[in-house]
Amino acid sequence: MGRCMTSAEAMSAVGDAAGRVAPRLCYLQFGQGGPAIDWAKALGRAAALGFDSLCIAPIFATERNPFLVADLEATSPALGLPATTTEAVAKLAALCAAHKLRLVLDVALDRLAADGPSARQAYGLYEGRDPGSVIDPRTNQPLIGAVMARGGVDDQLAGWWSGQLGRLAKAGAAGFRLVGLERVSAHALGRIVQTTRAAADCRFWAWTPGLDWSRHAGLVGLGLDGVFASTPWWDGRADWYLQERESLRRIAPVIGLASFSALSMLSDGIHRSLMPPETTPLSMRSIGLAAHPSPGGSRSESTGSTTMTIAPIVSSCASAPVGVAVTA
Repeated sequence: MGRCMTSAEAMSAVGDAAGRVAPRLCYLQFGQGGPAIDWAKALGRAAALGFDSLCIAPIFATERNPFLVADLEATSPALGLPATTTEAVAKLAALCAAHKLRLVLDVALDRLAADGPSARQAYGLYEGRDPGSVIDPRTNQPLIGAVMARGGVDDQLAGWWSGQLGRLAKAGAAGFRLVGLERVSAHALGRIVQTTRAAADCRFWAWTPGLDWSRHAGLVGLGLDGVFASTPWWDGRADWYLQERESLRRIAPVIGLASFSALSMLSDGIHRSLMPPETTPLSMRSIGLAAHPSPGGSRSESTGSTTMTIAPIVSSCASAPVGVAVTA
């Protein structure tokens, strides 16, 4: 299952990732048309479970898909937050601070709702894409009603996004989970990270599951604070998981993922008896791998690659889905 690295080998492999530590990250996801979120209760539960950071699904005004944002300056009315995102982030950051949590926001960089105010504001940076003669909602969903990031405008795109993220960071966001990297160049991503950090102290975690491995080398040295392993999709035998992790750990600390079913077993709001018996071994293995993304290995102190989990789990003890993590 692998071998233990010496400190020198680990440092050489990780490079710029050395010294950075992944967070104990809880993911809060809202259900469509669900009950109003009791923010104090949800944050209190996350803090009680030992998290130090709370990552929240997009809080912005959207169109049908939470990751298809219409207006980055307005919040979704269903969340019970102030109308502007600046005020909403300030409120959420204060609530998080009261529970000793850092606020992390989800942001999709590669797409915007075609008819939304943000797409009009970013005129020339996004363009419509032809989803094909036959629209398959299983594969073309991100393109339906969306404009996608254009090529050849990296500096302008980075300038626009760093302005948006800098505003949110100044309001209280401690970091961002960046999704939709497939259509955003490494140059643009690096400029977003650097320029935003110049305006406000914050962290950046890149969502890498599904990202072509050929893109990994370009992410090295961009200043990312973490990347994510494809832990839930591994069957425990194929060697691609170890290969992916070795590729990712050169970028930043690797954050393990636990599956929905695995995390359900740890929630005191969902009883283990509800789990099909045949899923138990796989679920527990998923938890263990999330805590230690390197199968059979141990955490390397020299790399600072502490790993935590991030995943949604429905809990009857909170008014919205909450994440449960296993730490190494």
